[in-house]
Amino acid sequence: VPTDAVRADLDRICKLWSLARDRHGGDDPWLFDRYSVTDAYFAPVALRIATYDLPVTAAGRAYVGAHLRDPAIAAWRDRGLRDAYDPMPYRMGLPERPWPEADEYS
Repeated sequence: VPTDAVRADLDRICKLWSLARDRHGGDDPWLFDRYSVTDAYFAPVALRIATYDLPVTAAGRAYVGAHLRDPAIAAWRDRGLRDAYDPMPYRMGLPERPWPEADEYS
């Protein structure tokens, strides 16, 4: 269960995403209409939200879904699954779920 501090961070992230989309978004799902460095910056955040099934707004879920549907993200993830590495000491012992389907974040 996310702490109050984590929920506050998630609320702030969703507000930032909505502000960018409202002011600069277009038909594409990205924050500034076309995929940009900003979306690349938030990709790990979006994927962490999906991995831990963290509570975000409907607009936040749509943005996470855009990342999950992105072919470059899929290739990045596939490469990460093929490359062997020891995730310790980074594992935190938090519950995880199987990789979500993009349509869960529509």
